[in-house]
Amino acid sequence: MGEGGGLNYVIYAKMVNYNTYLQGNYWKERRKIFRNKTWNRCYICHSKKELQTHHKRYIRNNISILFNEKHSDLRLLCKICHFKLHKYKLEYMLIGNKIKRRWLRDYLKKLK
Repeated sequence: MGEGGGLNYVIYAKMVNYNTYLQGNYWKERRKIFRNKTWNRCYICHSKKELQTHHKRYIRNNISILFNEKHSDLRLLCKICHFKLHKYKLEYMLIGNKIKRRWLRDYLKKLK
């Protein structure tokens, strides 16, 4: 991770389409490393089914994080929790506090 072919990833991130980025080798490798560090379980409900890596943010200090994500910029979510999180705009609840995570898990179970 870092530079490839002499092109700075942060500069390249400004030029690349987000969907193209998600299909690229850098993101696939970054996602794989992140999943291994999070025990391949949903952050909210602890499911191991249909996991997706969620970006908590795309910009840090007014700079795109694409090609430069930190562990704290991402959350591993199952497909259902990821959908509900976006549908009900609850991204702000993705913090490390166990009480809020437990509340979010219980709240999402009640939603369709």
